[in-house]
Amino acid sequence: LLGVAGGAIGTPTRFLTTMDGMGKQVNYRMELNRIAYLDGLDKNVEDLKGHIAGIMNDSPNWAKVGGDDAEGELLRETLRSHHERAQSYANKATFTDDLGPGVSQSLQRMRSKSKIVQFAVPFVRTPVNLMKFVGERTPGLAQLSQRVKDDLKMGVKAADMTPVELEARNLAYGKMATGAG
Repeated sequence: LLGVAGGAIGTPTRFLTTMDGMGKQVNYRMELNRIAYLDGLDKNVEDLKGHIAGIMNDSPNWAKVGGDDAEGELLRETLRSHHERAQSYANKATFTDDLGPGVSQSLQRMRSKSKIVQFAVPFVRTPVNLMKFVGERTPGLAQLSQRVKDDLKMGVKAADMTPVELEARNLAYGKMATGAG
């Protein structure tokens, strides 16, 4: 009887975990496709669809790609970078990125050590990341966020953007501002 009840109690968590995994996969593939597209535009590739397909297939397995020479190493490093950027985007989009140091990380550590706290507070990372997301977009509260402060110091030039990405972003902002797009 306890096995059946335990299975029934765990069903919502298994469902949420499955949907979270699906959301991560969709966001990962979407971001990797965007990165591959912009990379192809940046390199002025003639077969853009082939370039995108190659990156989409090779980036998740970046460690197994290329030879032992410098060119193979450069290819692996590029694919690793694409993979990590897409993975980071997927984690942010599903509100499951790392919490970072502070009270929320301490709460998560305490939760992992105590069954009672796990029962009382079943989720830590996603609610905390949702609150951070809302706080960073709320006038007045946004100025308290270190991430927002760092982004404002960086200005319009983002550290990991290629010239093509910056141009595409600026074009999109221009169309939004003028109502042309």
